[in-house]
Amino acid sequence: MTWRVAHALLLLRDEVDAIAPGRSRASDGTIGDAAHASRTSDHNPYIIDAEGIGVVRAHDFTHDPDGGLDAYDLAERLRQLGAAGDPRIRYVISNGRIASPRDGWRWRRYTGANAHTSHTHLSVVEDAAGYDSTAPWGLTGGPDVIAYNTRNSFQVRQLQTMLNRAAEDQGGFLASAGSRALKVDGHAGALTFAAVAEMLDRGAQDAFAGEAAADLLTLLGQDPTATLQREGISSGLEAFLYDLAAAR
Repeated sequence: MTWRVAHALLLLRDEVDAIAPGRSRASDGTIGDAAHASRTSDHNPYIIDAEGIGVVRAHDFTHDPDGGLDAYDLAERLRQLGAAGDPRIRYVISNGRIASPRDGWRWRRYTGANAHTSHTHLSVVEDAAGYDSTAPWGLTGGPDVIAYNTRNSFQVRQLQTMLNRAAEDQGGFLASAGSRALKVDGHAGALTFAAVAEMLDRGAQDAFAGEAAADLLTLLGQDPTATLQREGISSGLEAFLYDLAAAR
């Protein structure tokens, strides 16, 4: 049978590759193998499009935090999209859990033979308007503003990972995080703000051009002085934050 991958999944793959170009693809997958073909699976092209071509409506994304893609975070991001009413998502499986409309998009234990610890599985819906949607998934580009104190954010985790790598590339840990790596927790707090400013100050402007770092800096008008002081940020770095904000 002639087959293809749903356009919505290809678009998601492009966005994933854009945020983690060096990621492992060892457990990536679309078309199912013989084992999948022997059972009902969205990896099998059993839905036929208007051109008579079978459509694969599932994609696996390898869990590779060291390579830039925490697939468990990706799964949570997709679950949140489903809970918010994204019409493309049928279900998400990751790290022994599954989320779907069945239980209001809450995570529940997955009892299948494969716990999906090496990858995240996404299935999209059976109708063409959903599986071939070209709407962006929102993994790249970022919002206009990442609100201060945002928590459990996929985009903030990606930013924090990028900050840590940039620091390593420049030969040292982040002074603003107490000379250690920034905790990748999805929390856009004072340390993340300060780490952005530090990396920009250390000459990494090109690395962050057009990235979420710039969006974080637009929020300095919310007067984060007290929070910065509470976190022990140096007065010099605090002054740099405001200088950078004033220049925007």
